[in-house]
Amino acid sequence: MSSQEITMENCNQRGMNDAFLFLVGAGLGVGLGILLAPKSGRETREAIRDGIAEGQDYLARQSRVVERDVSRKASHLAGQASDFVEKGKEAIEGYGSSVAAAVDAGREAYRSTVSDKART
Repeated sequence: MSSQEITMENCNQRGMNDAFLFLVGAGLGVGLGILLAPKSGRETREAIRDGIAEGQDYLARQSRVVERDVSRKASHLAGQASDFVEKGKEAIEGYGSSVAAAVDAGREAYRSTVSDKART
């Protein structure tokens, strides 16, 4: 595993940890807010809705970041695969011309040997 892959995994893991910690913090904040705030029921419900909306916005942003990172990684891997395929084709073409040259040389040697024996 390359250091770049490890770094990408660490970034993705960190993003997921951040999202989890945010949700835990938001939940604790809402819970403490309900217990300690001297607000009316309607105000408390609005505060809870606002907190949930903020959490949803944060998760949506984090999912876009992760999606972008995964897309970049997939694109990079596709490019590497394409490079490997091209190198493989070049190697096969190189071997193919070498094999064809060897077969031609073998034919020529056979013809030469047959014609030499036919003369004697």
